[in-house]
Amino acid sequence: MKFTRNLIAITSLSAALLLASMASAQEKKEEKPAPAAPKPNQTTRAIPDRATLLAQTLKLNDDQKAKLKTILDEEIAQSRTLRLDTNMTPQVRMAKIKEIRDGTTAKLKPVLNEEQFDKWQKMRNPNRGPRPANPAVPAPPAAPPAK
Repeated sequence: MKFTRNLIAITSLSAALLLASMASAQEKKEEKPAPAAPKPNQTTRAIPDRATLLAQTLKLNDDQKAKLKTILDEEIAQSRTLRLDTNMTPQVRMAKIKEIRDGTTAKLKPVLNEEQFDKWQKMRNPNRGPRPANPAVPAPPAAPPAK
């Protein structure tokens, strides 16, 4: 009898604790969480506009900035539609991306002066230009002299 009474008391106490924890969990769900504060070593930065960065780097005037923004927005729109088209092979997609980039270059050439255009090309294609010889790869054999 004493054992039964203790069992009932333990069961009712554990049920009360379980119900209380469920009720408090439900109340916490309904509350909107406060936005998390950034960690001390973490900075929050907005992604800068590509045209604005280029305008600062290339030192463009207002007219050039407006034309540059229009050309870059058009390039982004074309690239986006290309990425969304899943019916292309990777080779065709790469060829079309090259066409879009070449078209952007052709449109920008008259907008920028020579110095700005050269700087822009170096920024856009940093790996272009003569490559140093790789010492691990043997040089191709010399062609025999023509007779």
